[in-house]
Amino acid sequence: MFPDSPGRAARISILRSDPAKFDTRRLHRGIVADNFRQTRLRFPSNG
Repeated sequence: MFPDSPGRAARISILRSDPAKFDTRRLHRGIVADNFRQTRLRFPSNG
């Protein structure tokens, strides 16, 4: 059994204490969503 819970808690606390990291992840998620929308516009047959 891997002790991943302490690591996960540490990562969450790092995200909470460092908003720059959180903003970077949120920005990256927005870029991915933007690319997904553009792909759907380019290939409308996907849905």
